[in-house]
Amino acid sequence: MPSSVAVLIKSFFLFWTVILLTRLVGRRWMAARTGWERVWLVIIGLIVAGMTVNEVPVREGLLALLMWTVLAILVNYMMLKSKAVRDLLVGKEIVAVQHGKVMEDNLWEARMNPEDFLRQLRSKQIFQVADVEMAVIEPDGEVNAWLRTDKRPLTAADAGRSTPREDAPQTVILDGNIVDEGLRHLGLNRDWLLGELEKIGASLENVLIGQVDSAGELYVDLFDDTLQVPRPSARKLLAAQLAQAEADLQSYALEVQDPAAREMYQQCAQEMNRVRQELEPYLR
Repeated sequence: MPSSVAVLIKSFFLFWTVILLTRLVGRRWMAARTGWERVWLVIIGLIVAGMTVNEVPVREGLLALLMWTVLAILVNYMMLKSKAVRDLLVGKEIVAVQHGKVMEDNLWEARMNPEDFLRQLRSKQIFQVADVEMAVIEPDGEVNAWLRTDKRPLTAADAGRSTPREDAPQTVILDGNIVDEGLRHLGLNRDWLLGELEKIGASLENVLIGQVDSAGELYVDLFDDTLQVPRPSARKLLAAQLAQAEADLQSYALEVQDPAAREMYQQCAQEMNRVRQELEPYLR
């Protein structure tokens, strides 16, 4: 067999072998957040590359891959079961800033110089150390910071306003195909989805991504960017309908001659106003 053909065949089988190994060791290792996890990936890559170009015998290479994979799975299991093992192999987080004061000794312990620390803060859109209440250096070297109270972005809670709870949008269309799992999660079906697509004048085959939010509004992005799709307006429409109903009730109360009927319309208008106030956060 020509050597080029042998290389192609081995590359094909080793490709699927590597995919299998990466699935076995878990997603954490693929993220390679620590140095020794990156070393594991490099070693696996070197072994596979050596086997592909005949620098490493196939039998010995497969045994090496098996051993490194078993060790990775074993270490991963030990880290899941023992915090002491996690602290030993991954390390602990290190406090770099406490109450706005940089802890120089802790920076030295993390082997991070001030320039690298400031660069990490800038990547978080923090340009002044005085704005930081607390900063922690994670085991993978990333810096996470907690700003002072007066430097944090304003939230609805800071303004004394309550906001409704919203679930994450569910993807219901991908590449022109319906994702039934997303529909089931929302308690919807294909007939509803096709009906919504018909309302906005879009065909299923032309939809790249379709998502439904917690209010039941459908957002789509089309393959054909020249077509304009109307933005979801169900909330605004409902808010307008409620306001119109309240205005109609108030109008009836002014026009009717019977005192009992006038009082009934006024009460209904007040009740409608109360409903509008309660639903206002959900209809924005």
